[in-house]
Order: sequence, then C-alpha cells, then structure tokens
Amino acid sequence: MIYSYACNSCQSEIDIIKSYKDLDRDEFCLKCTSKMCHVFKPSIKQLLKMGGMQEASEFNPGLGQVVRGKSHVKEICKEKGLEEIGNETTETIHKHFDDKRAEAADKRWEEADKGAWVGNGE
Repeated sequence: MIYSYACNSCQSEIDIIKSYKDLDRDEFCLKCTSKMCHVFKPSIKQLLKMGGMQEASEFNPGLGQVVRGKSHVKEICKEKGLEEIGNETTETIHKHFDDKRAEAADKRWEEADKGAWVGNGE
C-alpha cells in the first residue's frame, strides 16, 4: 500500500510504499531527519460513504437536471411544486415491448405450424 507522510519541521510530504504490518514503523524525513506523521488521504469511495453521496448520478429529462437518487428527485419535486407520476423505469418499459415482440413472434410461429404460412411457392 502507499501511505502519505508529512514532516512538521520542514513541511515536506512523501509517499511511502510499505505493507500493512509495517504501518506502525516510524518514518523519518529525508531532508531534516525529523520524525514524520502519517497523513490520512481517503479514497474516493471512502469520501462518498462519509459524505452520504451516491456514487452514480444521472440526468432526469423530466426535471431537466442531474439527480443523485430517488430521495433527491422527491426533494426537487417538492421544491418546484411538482408531483411525480408513474414509476416506470427504462427496464420495465423495455421489458414490456420485448414481451410484446415475443408474443407476436410466437403467434407467427403458431400460424406457420398450422400451415397458414406458405413458403417459397411449394
């Protein structure tokens, strides 16, 4: 892992690669040989969890802006005096039309099995 360290005496900062089991080992500054302090630099995932933010945001065409989740949509609707109608997602809409296409294809196959469909003139 890469750990960041800062020197309080000369204000220099360095990144040191070391294993987790060596984390308690003291590091000393290369410029002034003072003891360095470990600097906490969280990853983006840790920052998102601490801030309570969502990792993914998406554009909501109905509201005309980027939203961070369902609660954010409700908050915006309340601010603008809007009421959300329908809760269909794109997945349910696609599923609906996929099911309709599958039904139509099954119906064509059933008609072909009954002899209603004529092939290449035979």
